[in-house]
Amino acid sequence: MRRSNACVPAQFTLPTKSAAEDNDSINVTKATADKLKLSSIADLPPSPAT
Repeated sequence: MRRSNACVPAQFTLPTKSAAEDNDSINVTKATADKLKLSSIADLPPSPAT
């Protein structure tokens, strides 16, 4: 599958997708982690049922 660069400004490039890419991650900034006292995914509250 080829990725499109149509939404990427000309001064940026998209790297080739790695076969080892991790798509199952949750990322927060250090400021957010400090504010919410997060150090692992276990520190997150459960998601409400939808």
